Amino acid sequence: MRWERATTVVRLICLLLSAGSFAVAWRLTWIGSQGIDDVPPPFTLVAGLAGIGFFCIAAIGRYPAPGVGGPRGKAPRPTVDERID
Repeated sequence: MRWERATTVVRLICLLLSAGSFAVAWRLTWIGSQGIDDVPPPFTLVAGLAGIGFFCIAAIGRYPAPGVGGPRGKAPRPTVDERID
């Protein structure tokens, strides 16, 4: 797996997205605890996990390059279009 370096702009965007995701998770938890509405736990979990993911990209500054490498670092198999000369 190849890792790409995140630019400063990408890191800032990920930091803002992580803050927003944590705010959504907190708000959903608050709504459920106040009895305003029944919020299923997966909604809160997904928002929290998204916040953790965005925060990790912002803090580490690297992310896996999409479409590069396959299982255990092997190159992906060529598609039918790539085999045709």
